[in-house]
Amino acid sequence: MSKVELEDVLDLFQLPKNLGNYEEKEVIIGRGRFGPYVKFDEKFVSIPREEDPLKVTMKRAVELIEAKRKEDAPEGEYDGLPYTRGKGRFGPFLKWKDYFINIPKRYNPEMLSTEEAHTLIKAKIEKRRIATFIIGKMNSNFLFKTHVGDQKSSTVKRDTNSSIRPRASA
Repeated sequence: MSKVELEDVLDLFQLPKNLGNYEEKEVIIGRGRFGPYVKFDEKFVSIPREEDPLKVTMKRAVELIEAKRKEDAPEGEYDGLPYTRGKGRFGPFLKWKDYFINIPKRYNPEMLSTEEAHTLIKAKIEKRRIATFIIGKMNSNFLFKTHVGDQKSSTVKRDTNSSIRPRASA
């Protein structure tokens, strides 16, 4: 176990630290559960672990903010909505709407063409559409079987229109 010096402990109390304003918004240096960060416009930009957050200047903070903006900038549009490229713990991906689309290894994520991106997005939409359809069918069958199989609930019959309605009591 290493020794903790009083100076090191006092340094921790210097965060969060306000560096001033950039584009009329506060720039704050802080330390979170994932490490040191720059907070700007309600967004968090990671500070590389090898950098001391207490020594980050406004100039360096702006560099990190601009690098993050460039990284988060849309790569293109699909169906009139922007998509971005990212790198996560499961590898490279595209983000479009609320879809996270993995980029398979057969593609070079750095050289992904617009046509290839559109193909991957279309495939993901179709995959989700099919999954939603199947889950919907499973849920309706489950509900039908639950009502029919449950002797304590009212008896249920399915007519030719595939709707469920209570059977008249005898």
